[in-house]
Amino acid sequence: MYEVAIALLQLPDHRIVLQRRDDDAPSSAGKLGFFGGHIEDGESPDDAIRRELKEETSLDVQALDFKYQESFKAEVDTTHGREIRNYYLYKVAIKDDTFKVYEGVRSETYSVHEALGRDDLTRSAARVLKQL
Repeated sequence: MYEVAIALLQLPDHRIVLQRRDDDAPSSAGKLGFFGGHIEDGESPDDAIRRELKEETSLDVQALDFKYQESFKAEVDTTHGREIRNYYLYKVAIKDDTFKVYEGVRSETYSVHEALGRDDLTRSAARVLKQL
């Protein structure tokens, strides 16, 4: 099963920062989701989320506090159809949303209520945000 580590980036005012995925991404193209990605062979979810945030953003991952929340399974739309993935969710408090984004189109900041009102969330992001 495909395993993924994802980060719920939360600002001091409780707004969240999501990643706008590329239009040609292999899964959930063009949608809003969490930063993170595939857990590589031999890698722990903790190591994967730190590596992914370092690859995808300019955030100083060594200075961040990663709080593991839960793991869950969710269906994902891919270029080959739908598949089920196992997710490891981490909550990460960040001070502001001025960091650079190296993967995806950009970051976007919303209240949880605003994000849930959108129709372009990834399935995993919608699932997590409904629980907040």
